[in-house]
Amino acid sequence: MNPKVMEIVIFKTKDSVSDDVMKKAVKKTNPVLDKINGFLSRQLGTTQNREQWADILYWQDLKSAQEATSIFMEHPDCQEFISLVEEKEVQMIHLDLLIGVPPLK
Repeated sequence: MNPKVMEIVIFKTKDSVSDDVMKKAVKKTNPVLDKINGFLSRQLGTTQNREQWADILYWQDLKSAQEATSIFMEHPDCQEFISLVEEKEVQMIHLDLLIGVPPLK
């Protein structure tokens, strides 16, 4: 299934959050996303200085992406990840995907 919507979430972590801690918390949320209707794939990256992170998700449609936000924010398996992120340092945008290669797994 080809993605139609790309969600980009740019965020900063709280002080002293290591890559390993963040990756473990992100991996714990993946099964939650896998169960959400319309979810296709996810990629996570960070700047070399670890000041900013990008969580890039691919969705079948905008409605699925929007509905996923409340599911994600309330799910118990996502709370560790949420607790590591600076709440005031989050930016989210949804884009119509025009050109892309298959997302990485």
